[in-house]
Amino acid sequence: MNETISPELRLESRKNSKFIQVVLKGSDKKWHRFSSKTTNRDAAIEFGRKKLAEWSVLEQHGILVGGKSFSYVAERYIKEMRAIETSGNAKASHRQYIATVENWFLPYFGDTKIARIDEGAIAGFEDYRRNRMGREPAKSTINKHNIMLRSVLEFAVRNKWMKRSSLPKLTIKNKGVEAERRGFFEPDEWNKLVKFLHEWPEQGRKEVTKYKRNVLASYVYLITMSGLRPGKEADLLRWSDFQHVPASGKNREYYKIFIRSGKKAGRGKRNSDEKAHRFVVVDFALVQELEILKLFRDNDVADDDLVFCMPDGSPIGGFSEMFRKALDATNLRVGISGEPRTLYSLRHTYATWNLRRGLTYEQLKSQLGTSITMLQKHYDHATADTWADALLLGQMGGTKN
Repeated sequence: MNETISPELRLESRKNSKFIQVVLKGSDKKWHRFSSKTTNRDAAIEFGRKKLAEWSVLEQHGILVGGKSFSYVAERYIKEMRAIETSGNAKASHRQYIATVENWFLPYFGDTKIARIDEGAIAGFEDYRRNRMGREPAKSTINKHNIMLRSVLEFAVRNKWMKRSSLPKLTIKNKGVEAERRGFFEPDEWNKLVKFLHEWPEQGRKEVTKYKRNVLASYVYLITMSGLRPGKEADLLRWSDFQHVPASGKNREYYKIFIRSGKKAGRGKRNSDEKAHRFVVVDFALVQELEILKLFRDNDVADDDLVFCMPDGSPIGGFSEMFRKALDATNLRVGISGEPRTLYSLRHTYATWNLRRGLTYEQLKSQLGTSITMLQKHYDHATADTWADALLLGQMGGTKN
């Protein structure tokens, strides 16, 4: 049997099946085949007409029959994102867009028809996200996910896989928790601070004051560029903790800094309980700058000597108070958002700047020696201003497939 009933309805027979096949033309202009589950021609026609009527009702509610799955749309969205990267026009945050689509949206929405993603589907995703994270997400996390999901859905609208009228409402109202913000420096503020620190030693009246201010400048530079914890980690560094790594095919030369643990770390010679529990990577030029500290010492510098110390090699103190004075002198004690700044703000600055330029929590957790959960808790807001271009694809012509 091969009979055309109407422009949208055909009846066909199929090998190895006794039932009449109903072939219908959907709103996507493609033919879709169904088994009528009957051998009676009139019953098959009735089945087809009911299916077309059902489709009509769905389309009135913005659901396109025969529409694409979320995974189909997402794969093409990612392909376009990567094409932008290849062209050299992508921003660092584009890598996070792709990672979020792959790690969060695809596992949940997967085969769901893109046109059927409504408020109910969004509520289901929010439950999934909450259970997977094991906590209520920060408002900024929800906002970023909303922006990125909206970008994928806009991509579907441009390609006529979804009607604009059926786009679900995405909001953070009454959702999520406020992230616990930590003070950090914007690049121009940090440059102002560093300029002051380099000029400050000459304003000291005593030689020991000049010396300690010089050491503080290097201390500030190292923490900002490595993310080390001031006090707990930075104060105990010895020259023997630095390991040079030559350039390779993948990386330029750099240094590893081994971070030690142990109750007696930093006191006298190295003890057997001072184990290296992690290392951080730093730029080669940074360590070359630190080498200047050796020139200020009164005696020869041994590998096992502290990096930040008094002229005779003994432990140094007073950095926190000196740093507060430097912040007061530069009017940088409090940030624009109201968070007070301390030496720890330099570590927060390292995390904030790297998240802004596209590094992931996974990439930062080892360097900072903390968990992804803690990073999300304290730094999730830090990337908020990098998502302004998240709808970049929405301003471009879609690629039809």
